[in-house]
Amino acid sequence: YHTGDHIAVYARNRPDLVDRALTRLGLDAAQQVRVDAQGGRFRHLPVGQTVTVRQLLADFVELSDAASRRAVAQLAATTRCPHTRQALAALEADYDAAVAARRVTLLDLLDAHPAADLTLDAFVDLSPAISPRFYSIASSPLVSPDVADLIVGTMAAPAWSGLGEHRGFASSYMQEVAPGDHVFGYVRRPNPPFAPPADASVPMILIGPGTGFAPLRGFLQERAAQRAAGEAVAPSLLFFGCRHPDHDWFCRYDMERWQADGIVTLHLAFSAVESHPWRFVQDALWAEQEAVYRAIEDGAAIFLCGDGRFMAPAVRDEIGRAHV
Repeated sequence: YHTGDHIAVYARNRPDLVDRALTRLGLDAAQQVRVDAQGGRFRHLPVGQTVTVRQLLADFVELSDAASRRAVAQLAATTRCPHTRQALAALEADYDAAVAARRVTLLDLLDAHPAADLTLDAFVDLSPAISPRFYSIASSPLVSPDVADLIVGTMAAPAWSGLGEHRGFASSYMQEVAPGDHVFGYVRRPNPPFAPPADASVPMILIGPGTGFAPLRGFLQERAAQRAAGEAVAPSLLFFGCRHPDHDWFCRYDMERWQADGIVTLHLAFSAVESHPWRFVQDALWAEQEAVYRAIEDGAAIFLCGDGRFMAPAVRDEIGRAHV
């Protein structure tokens, strides 16, 4: 891999979700089935192979994604209960708000409507394929060419559907992976590229709150390795934000060590610490506008990794104001 690359991870469904599906569909987990299908949309299935029902549900169809509009419509069309058919038709009519926005899964629909029923092949046909989740590599091959570090945030919260708890699909899977386990995935080069300048004498402005810090940690690790190898390394500015330094200041030891070594200057924002001067990275950017301006004048490359909907526009605005 190269610094800044991604790891694409194919997760498996949690065992409790698989058990829930087996129970609701009335299936024997150990029963073996042969998968026969035609058409490009079935490429994710083990076509032509014999697998157990548990493996089919665990490894090939995603159980925690929102049910598709087609799934809601077919479930309504195939149920024989008039009341259930009417309720599912209402969900189909208000699909965006009632199903998609609330992330109601196909399994949720089956549990909420006991009169509805699906065969295994229909359930698999209506379930989305497990798609890869992409994690930025948080290390440099100059330090660990055979090991890629990842920084993964996990989530568990009441489900928007109101039905139990929602847990992050891939992050929950990664949390349970143990030493010696095999994880299916591949390395992906971002397009457009997201990598540190090949010339280590080019300064960097790095902005990455939360897990957005992951690739930037790889950038700084690479600069530290280049410095150790005798290369001239330009100083960098890091604007990192989190809730509390004692809870989610990722790789704190590394960052403090690299600052002591002159690799980076840290500008930190803590949203849950009232006494800290900056709550968000854009606040720190504005307060350190002179340092940001000097770095830009020196030809610094600017890298931002994080929330593209709210944080990125705010950061762009602050940098623009500082550079006027």
